[in-house]
Amino acid sequence: MKKILSLIGFLFIINSAAKAQCGVCTVNINDIDTSSYTLTVGQILCIDSNGVVKGNVILNGGVICNKGIFKPENFTCTLGEITNNGNMSFPGAITLSTGSILNNGVSSVINFAGTLTISGANFMNNGVMNIETNIQNNSGTVLNNSIINCQQVLGAGTLTNNGVINSN
Repeated sequence: MKKILSLIGFLFIINSAAKAQCGVCTVNINDIDTSSYTLTVGQILCIDSNGVVKGNVILNGGVICNKGIFKPENFTCTLGEITNNGNMSFPGAITLSTGSILNNGVSSVINFAGTLTISGANFMNNGVMNIETNIQNNSGTVLNNSIINCQQVLGAGTLTNNGVINSN
């Protein structure tokens, strides 16, 4: 029982930290925005609850903190952190490499139009993830505390499932 309570406390702290990690925003989106952004180390793109990102986004060491709608025309991720406490939709396959972090918050939704590949990254799902094809977990850590919908979960990376994974 102590271990379960400790785990619940640890997950609460992680979830709270994920919500609080936005810090001081370099760019704050609070309306529909079709601009292109390249986020490097130290840069934080914040989308508030009324914000909608529709332009091209390159994540190259920066942070995306979403509370609104993040639906870029094109998205490239080489390294960085993504915290979703809203709705995100990615237009194609995405690879999260070593050092990258993806946190999907409670009551949040992320949609992937292609495969999500985890190659050394840390991924935590506390919301709903819809992946058109597969999760390819080559290395890194996947922690699911809620719902993941995909065709298959593949690979030899660490997967902890405390929720539901619906696969076809």
